[in-house]
Formats: sequence, structure tokens, C-alpha cells
Amino acid sequence: MIAIITQEGLELAPAAVLTPHVLDNSQEIVVTRNFRQARIRVWKVGGVVDHPEAYMLVQMGVAVPGDEKCAVAAGMSEEQIAAAQHAAERLRAGIHPSDFSAYDAGLMSGYNGDGTHKPGLNGAKINAN
Repeated sequence: MIAIITQEGLELAPAAVLTPHVLDNSQEIVVTRNFRQARIRVWKVGGVVDHPEAYMLVQMGVAVPGDEKCAVAAGMSEEQIAAAQHAAERLRAGIHPSDFSAYDAGLMSGYNGDGTHKPGLNGAKINAN
């Protein structure tokens, strides 16, 4: 069963077996956690996950089916897959549910450090009016 990663920065489990296939489809990056730098391994966008439970990544909205078995096991229509990907994008951006409509309309793209909204693609246009 094959899924293709669509979301950037999806971390592999620390106990993942680093087979040649996994190494080819992932990369090591440096992140800061608890004020310390750490090296982690993340899937590359477009990376191929070949695993019996790869369909779960599709259901989570971080991948698309790479074969018919994965599509059937995920049990989702194209619209449902797109909705799951959009929900995963909002989650990754840390958007509060009360701001979903502003985010979806492109009025904001996330939050500044003080909690104010970062303008989205349409935010500058509306603020200029």
C-alpha cells in the first residue's frame, strides 16, 4: 500500500526503521526543541510511503493515495481528501477554530508572536480599502 506525502515537515517516528527506501524518501533537518537543537528525520514532500497502514496518512490529510489499494483502504472521495488536507494545513498553521473563516478567506495566514493576525493573501487588499 502506497501513499505520497503532501505536507512539509512530517516527522518520522523515532523508532522508524531506516531502510534504504525510507532514507531515499526522507531528509534530516535541525530543529529547536526545549531550547536545544536536535536532528530529526522528516518525509520529503512527494516522498513515497510503502506500508500496510499508509492509508492512515491519507485520512490524516498529509498524503494522497499512491495506488488503488491505498485509495480503497482510505475510503475517501477526492473532495474528502482535499478537505482533510485543508484541515491538516490549518492545524499545522496553528489556526484557532474561531479564525477558520478568516484563514479560509485568505484574510490571515497565521499569528504574530503577540497573537495578532499575520495578513493573508487577501488581507492586504481588504485592509487597504
